[in-house]
Amino acid sequence: MLVLGDPGAGKSLLTKLLTARLPAGEFRPLRVELRHTPAEADLQTQLEHALRRATGRSLSWPDWSEAEPGVIPVVLLDGFDELLQAGAQRLDSARHWGYLREVQQFQEREAELGRPLIVIVTSRTVVADHAEIPYHSEVLRLEPFAEPEIERWLDIWNTTNADHFDRHGLHPLSLQAVLPHRDLAAQPLLLLMLALYDAVDNAQHRLHDEELSRTQLYDRLLTEFVRRQAEKDGPMPPPEVAFAVQRELYRLSVVALGMFHRGTQAIRSEETDRDLSALGAAAAGGTGLLFGRFFFVHEAQAIVAEERLRSYEFMHATFGEHLAVRLIDHALQRLAEAASTDPLAPLDDGELYALLSFTPLTDRAQLVQNLRERLEAWPVNEQRAGLVSRLTDLFRDAAWEPAHRTEVAYAPVRKTRACRDAVYEVNLLLITVLAAGAVHASRLVDDRDDLLGEWRRHARGWQAQLSPSSWELLTSTLTLEPCPRELSVAGQVTVADDLRISTTYTPRDHHELRWPERLPELYVSNTADLVRRVMFTADADAELLLHHSYSLLSRFPRATAPEDGEVRSPAELLLTLLVKDVIPPLTLPDLYVRCLNQSGWLPRDEAVPYLEAVLRQLAHDAPSMPDDALALVLSTLHRMATAGMSGLAPVLVELLLPCVRDALGRTSPHLAEVLDSLRVYFDGHDAIHLTLLGHSTYTWQWTGPLYGAEAAHRLDGVLADLDLRETAASRPAALVDLLRLAAELDLGHWLSAHAAEILSALPAEAFGLLRPSDLGPLRAALEKGEYEAEFQEVERTWRGGPTPPAGTPAPRSPGA
Repeated sequence: MLVLGDPGAGKSLLTKLLTARLPAGEFRPLRVELRHTPAEADLQTQLEHALRRATGRSLSWPDWSEAEPGVIPVVLLDGFDELLQAGAQRLDSARHWGYLREVQQFQEREAELGRPLIVIVTSRTVVADHAEIPYHSEVLRLEPFAEPEIERWLDIWNTTNADHFDRHGLHPLSLQAVLPHRDLAAQPLLLLMLALYDAVDNAQHRLHDEELSRTQLYDRLLTEFVRRQAEKDGPMPPPEVAFAVQRELYRLSVVALGMFHRGTQAIRSEETDRDLSALGAAAAGGTGLLFGRFFFVHEAQAIVAEERLRSYEFMHATFGEHLAVRLIDHALQRLAEAASTDPLAPLDDGELYALLSFTPLTDRAQLVQNLRERLEAWPVNEQRAGLVSRLTDLFRDAAWEPAHRTEVAYAPVRKTRACRDAVYEVNLLLITVLAAGAVHASRLVDDRDDLLGEWRRHARGWQAQLSPSSWELLTSTLTLEPCPRELSVAGQVTVADDLRISTTYTPRDHHELRWPERLPELYVSNTADLVRRVMFTADADAELLLHHSYSLLSRFPRATAPEDGEVRSPAELLLTLLVKDVIPPLTLPDLYVRCLNQSGWLPRDEAVPYLEAVLRQLAHDAPSMPDDALALVLSTLHRMATAGMSGLAPVLVELLLPCVRDALGRTSPHLAEVLDSLRVYFDGHDAIHLTLLGHSTYTWQWTGPLYGAEAAHRLDGVLADLDLRETAASRPAALVDLLRLAAELDLGHWLSAHAAEILSALPAEAFGLLRPSDLGPLRAALEKGEYEAEFQEVERTWRGGPTPPAGTPAPRSPGA
């Protein structure tokens, strides 16, 4: 069984309780503190080492486990996480990964030898993924306190300490006072920290009344606990106590930042010593004494090759995040104070470069939020404005190796100079944005020639040096928006491009090109060049976008760039239309109008297929459009065709006809005028195509006043031009439409002459295209009983008539 829990959740206490309470006649417990066993040894050696520590004698595991026949040994391996963390520096990772598997194999071997045993391993939850958990293992997690457990804990605390509260005139700690800090109160050890803090002068109650921010709360909590520890060293004057408190907090902050730069929540003792020495804050007596003074720091131990190794972490990750930001904030304050004391003195950013050049602060969202809160607490005066000014100066000079920078030998991780410079620039940018709320790129980069190009060079340099995950987190934290910037040169005001950089993200309804005049013209001949440019950079994001847009680039090279003054290209509008990515304020009719308008300036070889796609989609959308909306779209098409295309290509006329048919079927006065204007595109149009595509009497009559003999003559021509068998096989619906049209035009003689011929050409399944309303004119035109079986099947299908008896053959036309 694997028992998981947070620091202080009670894992070790659980093993002690099991050791004390398991029935002696059934179980024989052996509690093993892994921090005191040789980490590099195999499991049996570790157990025998624990036996020697417990009994003072050397005992073999077989002798101990067989000493009481019939009693099952229960081995409690406490602190597997300490073995993982403290021993990580010396042991092979494979040893850590396979440790639990080794435990399982040990149990299997012992069972085969007739010595079955139970093994329970405890570990902190955060390191559970650093080891392979054997299949079929039982995993138990000690959950954080919920509100009932917190309330019960407080009842016990207040009852136990009632005399203390009475003597000092204090109120018991209430549930309402701790619930605002539920993330701390949910962990027993941190709940104790809150209770101890309140036990002095009801400080926790005052915090509740003041509604402090998280940063202010942590400042007071940690400062109070460090002050208590400093006073334990003996009486000191208040100034010395204050100095000692700040010194200890500085050391803890250095340790916290070292953890962040290393990407871990734990740090080894020698790493801590190295970091503190580099920043001039070495602790007397080493890190063991430093950390041993504070119970909110957890120490992990392991013995490797008879050497005791230690690593440290904060009981709650937020403590480390708070202290790391505290260190950065104080460095910024010193920078601002130096600038205000002597504004003309050269800046020495050696300390800031050392602290900010290893890991982007955006790698941890809580660090960004903590730093924002600290900077917002700065007075809104010249100090904050001066900080922003100094940070922008440092950003501009960062790539030029400032001559006045003091070299600080702080190196928590090994990074190239190029990487450190990139990370430093990124962090300066972030802090500038947090301090100012927003900043314009023109304040940061040289904009005399090409601000956008200069910004792009910086951004690509950062992307080249940061890991993919760091780049993702940076770009999701900072947002860039184009904005105009007014310049006054020799009394003339001009507008230049600029970028506004902030942490505010506004969701987009659609994408607009920021600077369309800077885009290269994309012609078919150089689409391949664009592809080569993207592929050469090996930019996965750009290649993904290219993958999705390649068909558009190839088919509509000029449609991918917007018309002058536009921020949306014809290609982007078409995609929006096809995928129905339409939300207010751009409605569906408006989107059609913009697509049609922008198609007018495309060359004809692109305009025709572009409009094909638009009209195919319109055929689906037209039936659901209101009359005035459809009239707007059709009038825009007519205006565009008249002005830019000298009419519509035949293929476009065919695609337009379903929309016209739908409009004619409405008999709407809103549509009458625009339909009259569209009639010109159908004058002299191939009657066959009109017949095949437009089976409505409205459509037929709209194309011209055809009645009686003239209409019959036109239908004779249509039928003569058709290959009846081929049409019946490929488009049987067209022949059914032709019969229906003759009936609607009351051409009974024409039906009598041709209905049998047409029906004989139809395959049997095509009779399903007929409706009951079609059957009356057909029966009147045919010989009595001709095709009656097929007609009755149509009626049965539509009207739900009785099902034919089983075995009844399918109806067949007389000509079949």
